[in-house]
Amino acid sequence: MLRRMHNNLRLKRLIATLLVLIMVSAAFPAVTSAEALDWDVANGHLYTQAGAYAVLDKDGVPFWSEFQRLGGVQAVGYPISRRFQWNGFTVQAMQRVVFQWRPEAKQAYFVNTFDLMTQAGKDSWLLSARQTPKPLPDNFDGGKSWDDVVQARLALLEDNPAIKKQYFSVVGDPVLMNGLPTSKVMDMGNNFTIRTQRVVIQQWKSDVPWAAAGQVTVALGGSIAAEAGLLPKEALLPEASGSPVLSYINYIRALVGAPPARENKQLMQAAQMHVAYYDANRGDPSLAGMGLHDEKAGQAGFTGRSFGDRAKAAGYTGGIVNENAGFGGLFPALDWYMNTALHRITLIHPSAVDIGYAESDTSGFNIIDFGLTREKITTALPVVYPPAGSTEIPTSWDGGESPNPAPGFARPLGYPINVAFAIYQQVAWNTFELKDAVGAQVDIHIYTKAWDRTAAIIPLRPLTPGVTYTATVNATVDGKPFKKEWSFTTRGAAK
Repeated sequence: MLRRMHNNLRLKRLIATLLVLIMVSAAFPAVTSAEALDWDVANGHLYTQAGAYAVLDKDGVPFWSEFQRLGGVQAVGYPISRRFQWNGFTVQAMQRVVFQWRPEAKQAYFVNTFDLMTQAGKDSWLLSARQTPKPLPDNFDGGKSWDDVVQARLALLEDNPAIKKQYFSVVGDPVLMNGLPTSKVMDMGNNFTIRTQRVVIQQWKSDVPWAAAGQVTVALGGSIAAEAGLLPKEALLPEASGSPVLSYINYIRALVGAPPARENKQLMQAAQMHVAYYDANRGDPSLAGMGLHDEKAGQAGFTGRSFGDRAKAAGYTGGIVNENAGFGGLFPALDWYMNTALHRITLIHPSAVDIGYAESDTSGFNIIDFGLTREKITTALPVVYPPAGSTEIPTSWDGGESPNPAPGFARPLGYPINVAFAIYQQVAWNTFELKDAVGAQVDIHIYTKAWDRTAAIIPLRPLTPGVTYTATVNATVDGKPFKKEWSFTTRGAAK
């Protein structure tokens, strides 16, 4: 699980920084184009689309060769972890599956991801959050020989020919690659679904953003395992970044399932020039609160009144620009942003993939400029915080943020919750709920922003320590009803 995310954010930042510093002798080559999102490295390929991870032939484990043999990105998705040791095997998670190197077979198998989620008590969460049926009872195989077990399990596919075709269309042995079916084909409302040991296969009844009616897809099993907290946190640390700041930002984004950000030279210039403007005009009373984002024509170092103007002056045309401003250096500011309602949203927004940042050595003033692009997102949407299954979440928040997301409400407030869709999606928010472990409604205030498709759910009183809370959001997304439900647990001992 994503334990102690807040107590350890500083430690994680130091780990991410150290990883960058010790990689000098084995650094990955620079991107040859500002537009490149993946590129060849020695003995493999590095992908930044879902977190900056390399798939390599290394140390006798040829995951890059296996990745290509098994169909590459189209078949297994982008990598979402580095390789790591798990239950005695070398493994690496992709969006759809988790590779496991089997030396006796000299090939990669897929981990029984969904069996492991059963063992971790995640079946109810899978049903409510990911439309994944619960497995059949253990006595389904009672009294059968192994051959009879395989025959009976494969017979479950007969209820849906399209799902059966997908099951048998993999490269290699379908049973080895998918595992045996562990549920019947179930009607899940807008799709028919069968669960196997290693994947979930779904046929959609109606159009959804990622599939047309009638299309069969394989659920993002690796991403679901990461969301459920099944994968070690250390395995999610991005592998390649020239900057400790960017590495830390992308580590945070990977924890919530947001695509990695990349440095943009125009936004880097815009941020640097605004930090220089602040230092040149330090003491101007207008440089406070929301005024920290503005410049005055005629003042020393002026490059544009608003952050959008400054980004445009620097030549940025990639997307809509937003900005965070802070003091005390970038790393303390990042820690502070993650414990707010509005500044956090920009940091973890799935569309905020272009980034520029700067800090002053004298004043400690710092800027992060984000470019929210319309690039298609391949990871699950929406992004939420706290993440599903996370623990050790703070109970309260002082509400000290500008702009004020909860005006008129007494402090302290409960810890804020965020939901963010991609900016190219059409989102109409309907209802929001937050319930405690016994189903009691928590009084909440909702702050939404239409332009960036985000919402903040702010409890009006501090949450109770050691309690699992469930948030539910109902919306209309791209013209279709959408429901997101997930749970997290606050820090401290339950009373």
